[in-house]
Amino acid sequence: MGGGKLKSQKTQARLANLIRLICLVLFCGACSGGSKPNSSTPVPRRGENQVFYGYNSFDGYPSLSADGTRAVFVSTRDGIERIYKVNSDIGKEAPTSVLMPTGVIVGGQRLAESMAWLSPDANSVILRVDYGGYTPAAISKLYWVSFATGQNPQLIAQTTGKFSAVVFSSDSQFFAYTTTTLEGAHSVSLAQTGNPSPVKITDTAEQTAFFLQDQSSSPQYSLITFTMPQYPDQTRVAFSQLAFTDNTFNYSRSSWGTSPTQKIYSDSEPLMSRSLKRAYFVEDVSEQGDYVVAKGNAAALSGDVPYHVKTLVESIIASADVSGNQWQDETWTRYGSDIKSLSFSTLNELGTYVSQWEYKCKDSSGADLPTVSGGALLLAALSENGASSEQQLLLPVVNTISQEWTVASDPCTLSSLQLADTTVYAGVINANASKNNFRIIYSSAYKRSSSIFFLDQTSAGQTLRPVH
Repeated sequence: MGGGKLKSQKTQARLANLIRLICLVLFCGACSGGSKPNSSTPVPRRGENQVFYGYNSFDGYPSLSADGTRAVFVSTRDGIERIYKVNSDIGKEAPTSVLMPTGVIVGGQRLAESMAWLSPDANSVILRVDYGGYTPAAISKLYWVSFATGQNPQLIAQTTGKFSAVVFSSDSQFFAYTTTTLEGAHSVSLAQTGNPSPVKITDTAEQTAFFLQDQSSSPQYSLITFTMPQYPDQTRVAFSQLAFTDNTFNYSRSSWGTSPTQKIYSDSEPLMSRSLKRAYFVEDVSEQGDYVVAKGNAAALSGDVPYHVKTLVESIIASADVSGNQWQDETWTRYGSDIKSLSFSTLNELGTYVSQWEYKCKDSSGADLPTVSGGALLLAALSENGASSEQQLLLPVVNTISQEWTVASDPCTLSSLQLADTTVYAGVINANASKNNFRIIYSSAYKRSSSIFFLDQTSAGQTLRPVH
């Protein structure tokens, strides 16, 4: 009797433990919600002197509307690359939702949505889907879809290569995109937003740069394209201007000049952004110097340093005065390397960029602290006389004991209990940004995971929050 009772008690205990285990699994699964945190506080992940806030997923390729109130980005938080949208005033919380509830279906399977570009008026989204992997049968498709509904995406074009460098006119009436073949040849096509019937406008090795002007009072659209160097020394990049007035795309072509920069890597796609009066360019250049700038209360480094943190310090951004719609060689005196993204307001000379920096910090006694390298988010401004200034913007900071989340502008000023996120790799400022009213959406990546953040500037100051 006693043995049977004991055996029954053991069986009941095992059953109870099994039930607890099942409940724990179910509870954890419910909490994960597709790997999303269950509170508004970001989840810190630490490693190699870096902090990462994330959903254990990929969040990237952010795009903003001109007023900054709407945005799109690509995320794998639901297990497949999908485009998410945000509708939020500057300074307000930013809830997200899937752009296309149904998505693009081929053979009964939803395709991964790998890229997204939002029109300035936020009515339209151009998106790219890819399928077939890295096989010769791989196909990339470009679609147009309404931001408001996300329904009935319209096919624009498809290729066995890839689509990149999608740009809109400021009034959102037209867009241009680059098609790159598997052999590396580039061509540019123009289309009307909302009714896309693209026209291929060039068969040369040109890539889309930006729309230079579009005046609604007297419609005139100018698209600047550039041609990669085709001769041995590879020291110049030729630009041309394509002007048209309506969707017939009867364009005229004129030379816009060349860039007298150092050697450009022929397989790269230079970063470009247009502001009110200038065009900004960043190219990878061949440079033998090994000087590295260190920000904050840090010492400048020189000598044998990793190549990926080499940044030319005399300047970061190259600019060309486009107020007269002409290229001026003498304005191209500034260049840089290790720039990950570049974005400017089209209302003034204010923009943001992400640069690879090396932080060699010191404590209050002057002793060296561990070196930290990573992306830095900066705000750049250009005055009327051409002088430039830059300011490092706020970054997420976590107290390693309490795991409380705050912000800081300089990793070198943090205490030993704090870690700052220096893993920023992409940032976009809204096109209508002003000095005291702007929104920046940026991506921060650590290893195979990344997150999206909003940095808002209002009259009350700067606020930083993760996009859940």
